[in-house]
Amino acid sequence: MRRKILRRTVSAILSAALLVTPALALTGTVNTESLRLRQEPSLTSQTLSIVKKNTDVTITGAEPVVNSAGVWYAVACDGLSGYMSADYLTLADPAGQCGTVAATSVNLRSAPSTSGGIIRVLSKNTVVSVTGDLRDGWYPVSCDGTEGYLKAEFLSIAAAVPASSPSDADKYGIVATARLNLRSKPSLGSPTVKILTIGTVLELDGVMGGWYSVTHDGDKGYVHPDYIELASEKPEQTIDGFAVGFSGTIPGEALVQTGRTKLGCPYVYGKAGPNSFDCSGFTSYVYKQHGVSLSRTAVDQYRLNGQTVSSASALQAGDLVFFRDTKVSKNVVSHVGMYVGGGQFIHAGSGTYNGGKCVKISNLSTGYYKSIYVAGKRVFT
Repeated sequence: MRRKILRRTVSAILSAALLVTPALALTGTVNTESLRLRQEPSLTSQTLSIVKKNTDVTITGAEPVVNSAGVWYAVACDGLSGYMSADYLTLADPAGQCGTVAATSVNLRSAPSTSGGIIRVLSKNTVVSVTGDLRDGWYPVSCDGTEGYLKAEFLSIAAAVPASSPSDADKYGIVATARLNLRSKPSLGSPTVKILTIGTVLELDGVMGGWYSVTHDGDKGYVHPDYIELASEKPEQTIDGFAVGFSGTIPGEALVQTGRTKLGCPYVYGKAGPNSFDCSGFTSYVYKQHGVSLSRTAVDQYRLNGQTVSSASALQAGDLVFFRDTKVSKNVVSHVGMYVGGGQFIHAGSGTYNGGKCVKISNLSTGYYKSIYVAGKRVFT
């Protein structure tokens, strides 16, 4: 009897906690055929519902839950609250959006921690730019040219106005990321009309609320401008509506050569070039120079881009290489670089060793990186 009362008490506390949505609401999209919404973060927990592929859910927890069963997100879907496996959710990227300070005064810090130095104090309703992904409950932001970190619970975000609005000559948009939601309204929280894949050609109708209004195969909706490349003319070569140029053959050595031109550029979290980078920003930049757009984060590059290479010994120049240091990350991977050959890889590293915080070449076959290596992915054919 005592166990039953305790279990009910814990369940009640958990259910109440799940009703609290953080100010910085994120969405995730189910990327498998069906996914169980479970009452607790456990494979043996009760199934509340089975959610179909491409369904959007709201992330209600500020931090993922990590346990022996994997990594889990607290989510809300169709009026139900529970947990879903992080391996089968693709999170919307907040980078490029505006954030509004939602508390009376909030410290902008030099590092994603309460021990980070206070750069300045931001008053309520101050608008900042979100420059990267959630990191231990903090977001990298920029305010009036000053960069730092704000705690996620004190931010409210909305879509930003595109950095450059389309000109009168721009009639088409090409999807430049692995997966992109075509939404019914210009908002992250609006329903998804369909999922668009890289290279999809869209008819550009205009701009509303900082989003592009587009049409695809008769379906109208809105897409975030950060993931669209504009074009004045429809690509001459398309297959089933997809631009051929986004899935061609890339010589691995050409990718490596492009990467080497950035050796020594500083590591800056949330940056994707051309003169400073974080790890996934660097790989994204290099591939983009050769006409291929990768997902923006290391986690999504690992989940969504390319085919897994069978072993480290089978890696080829230009392959993405992924790592996970469990001491610094709860995600499935924590770092990405690009293989250059000879047991070495090039990457934007945040560590102070082996050349410091910059784009550098490190050893994959021995030492630290060998011990945390997860897998390689081959994006090109």
